[in-house]
Amino acid sequence: MAQKNSLNYHHACQTLTKPDPSDSNTIALELDELWSFVIKKANKRWIWIALCRRTRQVVAYVIGDRSETTCRKLREYIPESYRHGR
Repeated sequence: MAQKNSLNYHHACQTLTKPDPSDSNTIALELDELWSFVIKKANKRWIWIALCRRTRQVVAYVIGDRSETTCRKLREYIPESYRHGR
């Protein structure tokens, strides 16, 4: 059933509201990280999220450790229109 439901969802980039360069709230992103673990606490995982300040849409996310490399991956996943404000 989960697979069937996933077929109804659009690719995330297709449903994002386009940022308006004249409105700083549409190009401003809020970044957050959430800690979790898999089976035991020794298997730490961090969920990095970029949210649009105005719409609260998840613009990008990545799961990994708490390193600069994972942070750079999150930046790569942010759509060009949000990275450059157009």
